[in-house]
Amino acid sequence: AAKKAPGVVDIITGADLAAAKIGGLPCGWLIHSKDGTPMNEPPHPVLAHEKVRHVGDQVAMVVAESIAEAKDAVELIEVDYEVLPAVIDTRTATTVGSAVHDQESRMFFSIKGKRVEFESAVKSAHHKLKKNVFRWLVTNRPQNLITGPIIYGMVLPMLLLDLLVTLYQWTCFPIYGITKVRRANYIVFDRHHLGYLNFIEKFHCTYCEYGNGLMGYIAEILARTEEYFCPIKHAHKILGTHKRYNRFLDYGDAVGYEKKLEEFRVGLGKLK
Repeated sequence: AAKKAPGVVDIITGADLAAAKIGGLPCGWLIHSKDGTPMNEPPHPVLAHEKVRHVGDQVAMVVAESIAEAKDAVELIEVDYEVLPAVIDTRTATTVGSAVHDQESRMFFSIKGKRVEFESAVKSAHHKLKKNVFRWLVTNRPQNLITGPIIYGMVLPMLLLDLLVTLYQWTCFPIYGITKVRRANYIVFDRHHLGYLNFIEKFHCTYCEYGNGLMGYIAEILARTEEYFCPIKHAHKILGTHKRYNRFLDYGDAVGYEKKLEEFRVGLGKLK
């Protein structure tokens, strides 16, 4: 209908630009690495092609004989949108398969399977910044060494907690009909690929990756459990709520609890 509107010369979409092999908007300041390789530049399409990423992302352009006729034609354009899952917190944004992660721009490194590979110039610079162990022990808060037995002693209860919580979800979630939490989305080890870290620093990072990843993994299992059994907000304001808490029922909403509890439970079985 829009193409047949009075004064319309043509209507151009992102698919038209892609078919004509018209590129996106270039970066205003292109740079190269020391080894001569060009910078990794993310695409900046003139018009959205296949996916609209935000409100206001242009999807079509009307060419008409006058501004007024172009505006009238715009009102006649109909777009069918498939609503994609929203990403509302940073933890979800960094997981594999999320909308943000899929569009992530990696300016200095590339991910190949479980490996992270840097450009040669960056990799060389990293190795030059690496401190040897002796210098690191002397200059980087040597008093921290006395806390080693205490901080690393926590690995035993963490391993036990990991085992018990994983056993809980693998045995109980199928009975409840809750989709299992994927452990690999939360516990990720990749900082050991950083060339500017010595082996002690890499050990610290690996320990922190496990500890914090484990807490996130357990938090999501407990959040799904709470949503299954008790999706009710507290009367008092609390800090550090999980991402599911905001859609819980208001405190004292007895009617909503009666009506929506089963809906919450069914929804937990449809998670991806």
